[in-house]
Amino acid sequence: MNKAYRFRIYPNEVQKDLIERTFGCTRFVYNYFLKQRIETYKTEGKSIGYTKKQNQLPKLKKELSWLKEVDSTSLQMTIRNLDRAFKNFFRDKTIGFPKFKNKKSKKKSYTVNYVNNNIQIKKHKIKLPKLKWVSAKVHRFVEGRIINATITKTPTNKYFVSIITELEIEPMDKVDGNIGIDLGIKHFAILSTGEKIKNPKLLKKSLKRLAKEQKN
Repeated sequence: MNKAYRFRIYPNEVQKDLIERTFGCTRFVYNYFLKQRIETYKTEGKSIGYTKKQNQLPKLKKELSWLKEVDSTSLQMTIRNLDRAFKNFFRDKTIGFPKFKNKKSKKKSYTVNYVNNNIQIKKHKIKLPKLKWVSAKVHRFVEGRIINATITKTPTNKYFVSIITELEIEPMDKVDGNIGIDLGIKHFAILSTGEKIKNPKLLKKSLKRLAKEQKN
C-alpha cells in the first residue's frame, strides 16, 4: 500500500535557483519528447514508447550540457509522466491529448526517485536530490519505504514536497462464516453480530482545514 505525506519546505536562495532550473529542464524534456512523438506519428505512422525515449536521454544530455545540472531522475520521471499521459488519453479520450507545458504556468512541479538514500527526513529538514538538506516543517512521522518525492511551487510562491512511501500490509487471517453490514447515519455501520461502529465524522473534522485551503 502506498501512502502520501505533504510538507512545507523553505529553500534558501541557492536551492530556489536550482528548483527553478529543474522546472525549466523538466519542462523542456517533456515538450521535446512530446513534439518528437507527434512528428514521428505524422511522418511514420507509429508511436515512440517509453523505453526508446529513455534511451535517447543520455544523448540529449550530451548535446545540451545544462540538462546535467539537475537531478537525472527528475528527467527520467518526466518521460514516464509523458508516457502515462498518452496511456491515459488512449484509455479515455475525454481526458484530452497531452499538452505542451507553458513556462508561464502558475503551478510548477517535478518528481525525483529515491536512489541510494538520496531522500531523507529529519525533525526540521528534508534531504532532496541535488538540493541536499532543505529546511522543512515536518509535522508527522513518515512510515514505510520512500519511493519518490514531488517538489511543488504554488502560485503564491510557497514550496512543498509530497513524499510517497510503500507500506507492507500483513494479510488478515481467513475466517469462516458471513457477516451482514448495514450502513447508516448515526452509526457508520451496524453488523449482523450486533456490533456498532461509530461514525468517524470525517467532514466535520476537516471543515477547518477545508476553509483554510479555500482561502488559500
